[in-house]
Amino acid sequence: MSGGRPRVAGLFRHLLAAFVLSWSAGTGASPLAGHPSPYLRLHAGDPVAWRELDADVMAAARDDDRLLFVSVGYFACHWCHVMQRESFRDEAIAAVLNRDFVPVKVDRELDPALDARLTSFAERLLGQAGWPLNVFVTPEGHPLFAVLYMPPEAFAATLERVQDNWRGRKEALRRAAARMETGTPPPARDTLDRDAVDALVETFVSQALVFHDDFQGGFGTVSKFPQAPALLYLLELAASANAERVRPVLELTLDAMAGGGLFDHVGGGFFRYVVDPDFATPHFEKMLYDNAQLALVYLRAETLLPGRGYGVVARRTLDFMQREMQAAGGAMIASLSAVDGNDVEGGYYLFGDDELSAILDPDRLRVVRAHCQVRGAARFAAGHHLRCSATLAHVARNLGVSEDEVAALFGSARELLLAARSRRQLPLDTKQLAGWNALALSAFSEAARVFGDDRYAAVARNVRDHLVSKHWRDGELLRAVHDDRAVGRASIEDYALVARGLLDHASLTGSANDHDLARRVVEAAARRFRDGNGWQVVAEPVLAPLPPVELVTDSPLPSPIAVLADAAMDIVDTGVDAGTAVALRQLAREALNRAHQQLAANAFFHATHIRALDRLAAR
Repeated sequence: MSGGRPRVAGLFRHLLAAFVLSWSAGTGASPLAGHPSPYLRLHAGDPVAWRELDADVMAAARDDDRLLFVSVGYFACHWCHVMQRESFRDEAIAAVLNRDFVPVKVDRELDPALDARLTSFAERLLGQAGWPLNVFVTPEGHPLFAVLYMPPEAFAATLERVQDNWRGRKEALRRAAARMETGTPPPARDTLDRDAVDALVETFVSQALVFHDDFQGGFGTVSKFPQAPALLYLLELAASANAERVRPVLELTLDAMAGGGLFDHVGGGFFRYVVDPDFATPHFEKMLYDNAQLALVYLRAETLLPGRGYGVVARRTLDFMQREMQAAGGAMIASLSAVDGNDVEGGYYLFGDDELSAILDPDRLRVVRAHCQVRGAARFAAGHHLRCSATLAHVARNLGVSEDEVAALFGSARELLLAARSRRQLPLDTKQLAGWNALALSAFSEAARVFGDDRYAAVARNVRDHLVSKHWRDGELLRAVHDDRAVGRASIEDYALVARGLLDHASLTGSANDHDLARRVVEAAARRFRDGNGWQVVAEPVLAPLPPVELVTDSPLPSPIAVLADAAMDIVDTGVDAGTAVALRQLAREALNRAHQQLAANAFFHATHIRALDRLAAR
C-alpha cells in the first residue's frame, strides 16, 4: 500500500477494531450477540473475540499481518458444540486466539460457497473434511492450514506451532498458500458424443456397484450418508437397461435406510448419517436438505419399485417436515439439533425402559418391544433408539395376534410416544434458507402430483410464496432473510435449486409465472456466476478470488452447475422464444459437455452432472 492517507485509514480501522474487541471483552458484549443465526449466537458468550468475515476483518488482518483463524460450523453439529465447550470457552486458548490471530466464526449454512471452498482445501490437505472446520488463512485471503475437531491440549499445541511457523516463514507460506489456488479450465467439448456419454453412465453404475455395501446396504464401509443425488440417478436407471444391475442396490439400501437407525420411526424423517455400517447408530441432527431430497427419493422409489412401502416412508418424511420444520410464514427452518435441551446427544429421541412402561400399556409395549427390537440394555445411556424394522407380519406371528391388531396397536403407541417426546426440549435452527426451501418446494410439489394430496400442494404453495416474496429482490436471490434484511451470501447453489423448485411447482400448477421466474433466475445465475470457460460459486468472495471451476461434485446436495444446466434445458422444452432457447441450450451444453476424464475418475460423486449430461444427449 502506497501513500500516507490509506495507511492512516487502515491504522485507524485496525485501532477501532481493537477497541471494539477489548470493549466487548470487558462488557460482555459481542458482535455475534443478537445475530439471526442461532449458531453464531451460541458463540457470543465465548471468551474468543469472534467476528464475522467481511472486508473490514480482512483489512484488519492485513494491517496487523496476522493469520485469520476461520472456524466454520453449524447449529446441529455435535462436535462443533464439543469443541466450543472444550476449547473456545477455555480462557487460555481464547487468549492465544485473540492475541495471535484474527478469530472469525462462520455459519456454514449462511455462506455455503465459503464452506465449500474451505472444505475442498481441507480435503486436499488432510484427505478428509467435516465440522468444526478450522482454517488458518493468510491476510491476503488464501487458506494455509486446516484442522478439524481436536481435544484442547492438541489444539493449543497446534495454535503454537502455526504461529511459530508464521513468525519465521511468512513470505514462503504466503507464496505456498497462493500457489494452491491456481488454474484455468479449458473450453467445453465442441461435439456431444452419445457413445462418450454412455461410457460415463456405465462408469457411474460400475462405481456405484463397487462402493455399495452388498451385505448391509448403503455406500462405504463405516459411517454412511444417504447419498441422495446418487440414489436419484440410480432410480432413473432402474427404469432403463441397467435395471437388473441397480435394482438390488436400491432395494437393499432403501430398506436399510428406512428400517434402521437413520430413520426416525416415531416422528418420521431422517437423521443426517449413521456412524456404523449396519445403520444402527445415527448422529441425531435432522437437516432440511436431507429430508427434502430423501422424500423425493422414496416418492420416486414408490413409482419405480412399488409394493415395498416406500410411499409410506415418503409420506412420513413429508409429514415430519410439515409438522416440525414449517415455520409460521410457510417456509421451512434449517435443522433440528443433535443435542436436546439438557445437552444430551440424541436425548430428544431416546426412551428408557421405565419411560416406555410409563407411556405404554402392556399390549402396546409388547408390540413396540417386538417391532422395534427393544431388548437387553439400551444402546445409549439415555435410552433406546427405536429401530422398527421387523415386519408387522413377523410380529403378529410371534405374538399370536392378527396383523391388523399389531398395526393398530403400534400406530397408537407411536402417537403416544410422539406426544411424550413433544414435551421435551429440542433446540432448533430457525434460519430459512433459499436453496434448502427450494428442495422442499420440489419435494412437496412432486408429492402433491403423485398422491393427489391437496395438503401437500398447500405446503408447496406456501414455500413458493415465501421464496418469491422474501428471497427474490431486484433480480437477485437472497440466501436468508431476517427482519426483512438479507443475511448470509447467496451462491450458485441457491439460484440453481430455486430455479429447479419453481419448475417443479409449475409442473404441478401449470403456472406460467413460475416458469418465467425460473427462466429469470437461471439467466441471473449465468450473469453472476459464469466466468469465461468456467463458473464462480460465489459472486463477490471476501477471501482472495478463486480461479473459475468447470465442475462441482455432488455433496449431500446436488451439483449446482448441473442442476442449473438441467433447469435451462427444461425451460427450453417447455417453451421460450427462439433467441432465449439458443442461449439456454448453449449454457447447458457448455456447462455439461466437458471434463469427461474428471467425471469418469469420480463418477459416483458426479451423479447429478452425468444424469444431466445423459438427459442432454437424449434430447
